[in-house]
Amino acid sequence: MSNENWTDKDKADFLYQFLKMVYSRPTTTDFLMWGFWDGRHWQGQAPLFDED
Repeated sequence: MSNENWTDKDKADFLYQFLKMVYSRPTTTDFLMWGFWDGRHWQGQAPLFDED
């Protein structure tokens, strides 16, 4: 999701489809995501939330 060519909508659509696929498995019980806030992320344009 750190591809600078992706729009925010592209990222949102991808994450929606990815999580839908992951949680469609009955054995999935949770999901861990590191670096969801821009203020503490090691890559630019990757997190879910901007620093501001």
